[in-house]
Amino acid sequence: MKRCARPFWPLPLSCLAACAAPPFPALGLDSVCPAEFAEVLDVELRDVLRVGRPVESRDDAGRLTVSMMVRSIDHEPIDVLATVRFLDVDGRQLPDGVVRRHLRLEPDAMIRCEAGAPVAGTRRWVAAFDWDK
Repeated sequence: MKRCARPFWPLPLSCLAACAAPPFPALGLDSVCPAEFAEVLDVELRDVLRVGRPVESRDDAGRLTVSMMVRSIDHEPIDVLATVRFLDVDGRQLPDGVVRRHLRLEPDAMIRCEAGAPVAGTRRWVAAFDWDK
């Protein structure tokens, strides 16, 4: 019986590495279920940040505004960069369609993060959270 010369373990390790790559779905405020509308770009930040359900509204001109509560469950203050990208119907980023907000979260604090689209008629958006260094 001839043995395989190729080691067996590289395939499972490569699969594990692929599963642990950012971005990660954000964890919701109410449960441990991932929030489908937001992602976290660092696994350590994902452990201490929770994101609430978004509230969408439109002004008189039809421009979309997105608002969501963000909570820190860390025992020390954290600085977070929230980036909201507004997209066209094909999923392409709109011109001037990126809004960045610095969030300073005290221990166990919750604050509102709000961003407005640059043009009327925007239908889609994506929020991403990372450390603000």
